[in-house]
Amino acid sequence: METPSWTLRTALLLAGLAVVLVVYVFTQWRRRRDLNRRHRRLRDVWPRRRGEFELEEEDAALDAGGARPPPEDDYEIIVLKPREKIEEMPAVSHDIAAPAAVAEIADDPPLAPIPEPDAPRRTPRKRRDNQLSLGFGDTEAGADEHSPRIPAPPQPEVLALYLRPLNGGRFDGESLVKAFANVGLKFGEMNIYHHYGAGNLRVTKPLFSLANMFEPGQFDPNEMTSFNTEGLAMFIQFPGALSGPVAFELFLSVAQRLMEELKADLLSEPRKPLDALSIERMRRIAARYVPQR
Repeated sequence: METPSWTLRTALLLAGLAVVLVVYVFTQWRRRRDLNRRHRRLRDVWPRRRGEFELEEEDAALDAGGARPPPEDDYEIIVLKPREKIEEMPAVSHDIAAPAAVAEIADDPPLAPIPEPDAPRRTPRKRRDNQLSLGFGDTEAGADEHSPRIPAPPQPEVLALYLRPLNGGRFDGESLVKAFANVGLKFGEMNIYHHYGAGNLRVTKPLFSLANMFEPGQFDPNEMTSFNTEGLAMFIQFPGALSGPVAFELFLSVAQRLMEELKADLLSEPRKPLDALSIERMRRIAARYVPQR
């Protein structure tokens, strides 16, 4: 049964190739026929000029041994005959003759002159009595465009540091009270501890504060003997009573001293140790808050 199957496939393949070949030959023949018709149509319709068709005919005549016909011009030459006599031109008069319509208008009474619009009046400036009486209302608008713009002050921002006991322990209340007193932290508003500066940098408003890291975040001085916590949070807000860089350096110094007093870890985030990159980032933020002189 395999031999008839292969014979049938071969026959079908040859028949398909034959059909494709016939279609291709028919397409080429039809294309050549249409091209010849188009050439004949263009040769009959276009004007008779020395174009590509005539040049082909001349080349064929030369190949047959004939002579090339003389060239013909595409344009017709028109010869203009000179005039036998130039007509005499009328004499030119310098007198201006007014037309009839103009003469009739001249007899009418003259028209009233059209009034010209008044020029816009400038508002007089207020005269100053002396050189010190400077006014801002009469300055020109152009001066405002070229005047330097004062940059807007930066938005308030808060920086925080965290302290946690070594090895996952807890801070007891008595150790906290002693350490707070040693670094200058005082109990105050919102039931948390505040720092008011030191020496010549002492101010009346808190520079930075310290709170419990966990809820409710407050301290009770009467219960510090029984109090304990797993962490503390120190935070400073800008702008403050002192220049930003000065206040931040005091804030960082108190945090480092408190770390030594409590034998704790100092963190930039609740679980991230404080490193040099974090300190530099905070210093750049604090440098934005320098009072304008």
